[in-house]
Amino acid sequence: MNSKTPLLSMLMLAAVIVTPVHAATFTVNSTADTVDETPGDGVCADSTGACTLRAAVMEADALTGTDTIDLSQINDPANPIVLTRKGADETYAVATDGTATVVSTPDASVGDLNITDSVDIVGAGSGKTIIEWSTADQADKSGDRIFNIQAVSANITVTMSGLTLRNGVTSDVVNINQDPEDPTAMYWQFKRHGGCLAIGASATTSLFDPTAEHGGTGSEEGGGGSGGEGGGESGFAVDNVTLTDIHVLDCISGGDGGGIYNAAPLTINGSVISGNTAASNGGGIYIAATTTVYQTTIGTMSTNAALKPNHAENGGAIFDTGLHTTTVSGSALVGNTATGGGALAARSTTIDDFVNSTISGNVARDVAGGLTTDGRVNLINVTLADNKVVPTSDSEAGGAGVGLASFASGQFTYVNSIISNNVLQTTTATTLSNCGVTGGGSSTNVLVSTGHNIEDGDSCNLTKTGDLKNTDPKLDVLAANGGLTETMALLQASPAIDAGSAAACPNTDQRGDLRPADGNLDNHSVCDIGAFELFVHTADLHIDSATAPDRVYTSDPIGIEVQVHNDPTATTSATGVVITTSALPASFTLTSANYTITSGGSTGTPAACGVSAGVVTCNVGSLAVGDSANLDLQGSDST
Repeated sequence: MNSKTPLLSMLMLAAVIVTPVHAATFTVNSTADTVDETPGDGVCADSTGACTLRAAVMEADALTGTDTIDLSQINDPANPIVLTRKGADETYAVATDGTATVVSTPDASVGDLNITDSVDIVGAGSGKTIIEWSTADQADKSGDRIFNIQAVSANITVTMSGLTLRNGVTSDVVNINQDPEDPTAMYWQFKRHGGCLAIGASATTSLFDPTAEHGGTGSEEGGGGSGGEGGGESGFAVDNVTLTDIHVLDCISGGDGGGIYNAAPLTINGSVISGNTAASNGGGIYIAATTTVYQTTIGTMSTNAALKPNHAENGGAIFDTGLHTTTVSGSALVGNTATGGGALAARSTTIDDFVNSTISGNVARDVAGGLTTDGRVNLINVTLADNKVVPTSDSEAGGAGVGLASFASGQFTYVNSIISNNVLQTTTATTLSNCGVTGGGSSTNVLVSTGHNIEDGDSCNLTKTGDLKNTDPKLDVLAANGGLTETMALLQASPAIDAGSAAACPNTDQRGDLRPADGNLDNHSVCDIGAFELFVHTADLHIDSATAPDRVYTSDPIGIEVQVHNDPTATTSATGVVITTSALPASFTLTSANYTITSGGSTGTPAACGVSAGVVTCNVGSLAVGDSANLDLQGSDST
């Protein structure tokens, strides 16, 4: 007995000291901007006992583990959370020898809401949960960002969903470190970045030497990044940030990143970035790390007059720099403005992939109303149309290209894409200028078609199989044609219909509708060129839409939705309706198969479909005129 006692004691001791970390959920029930009474006690409560957003962030920062901040009770857009506690927690220090350094002391109790530990922040929806500074605090620049995400004591992961972030502001550039022998000589600029949201400590602030190589305020080739010394991550990193249904609106940065400055792996999904302004680069978003943008509008929408252009010196929608890849898929970059790169300005080490996206209505004053890079940009099923350069007297735009402009080592490759009506507009003339190279030089290895593209001019080197130059693509105007972002539909006579490369064709179009479709009704489904896939209804009872992810990773959840519609113009109900799929691949694991009927705007209770030998069969029965049956398949694939 006694010989076992030491082991028993050790086990008991281990049981005492090994305590699992339990994540907390903080439910915000007040729109006030007050601090937590006792950070770290696990209770979100200000001095009155209310749980405010600031108090919840302070508690989440003080506790380990991934906490949840529940904002579902803050769901009245007329009663937003208005931040009022002023005070920046980043500044600079100048040593006796004149050396300047950044001083950053993250403090969620004042100014922006500093997130320093893993957290999930869940709102009631971007149209309901709004977090903002007042317009007065923005106007006199006494306000701050909304959120500042940086790792301090551990690697962290952050998700946000269902929020609007509005009216954030970072102050103007501060000139510091004067030459003692020449008080008028300015060596350094101190910048605070990210008007609404800064991700990564190096995104918060920087010291910038405007006299160094590649310095200055930037130019169309993508110069003028922050450079210098950033805040640093103290050995820890923001592992990942995911933003879903986040609207970033009307924010102002005195440095880079009018809406967002990103220096960590970031995914943006189903969001809107609009009306933001950067004094330097990246009106909508400044990107300095791997970023994926999916089903997101950056800029304006024809159906929402409240959305305004993003604006910057370079990269009205996006400025991209650093050694990484940025992917923009199923998205619209529309109506943004800049001196260089109305939609995108990118530096030499970046790769920017645009897939199933529309880039339209962007305007630059110098070069590239659309995209400019001295890195690499790849376009797959992109519609790049109606962008414009309105040059100033010293502009290089005449030889640069308005839709695509390459600088130095920059290269564009494109397949299944439309490049149309990108024009240089002066006071005396409007000239088509789809593609070009700044500073002259050969474009042979710079503007590279891999086939099946359409251009309404002859400046993009369209010489490969399926290429059509000097050809009007016959595009409709930008409009809400389904999905989360606006598209330019193909008119019935468009040469883009059924003219794409099957090998390069994504699974869906920009709206999420499945490709390919038989747009020219020749009984052969072929991928269309551009971001929009034309689907023609040929019967009263027809498939109205079919959506699925464009790309997924192995074992990731996959959702497939198909809507069967009895057209409102039909004269009778459809009876005996059965929806049957082809046999699903053996590698696909089906977790659920249901259908619902929508009638008169109301959707009924889901009903199960049958599955046999991988074939899904849904016995819908009757569909009245105007009704639809919606098939929903959920699963994953192991290959």
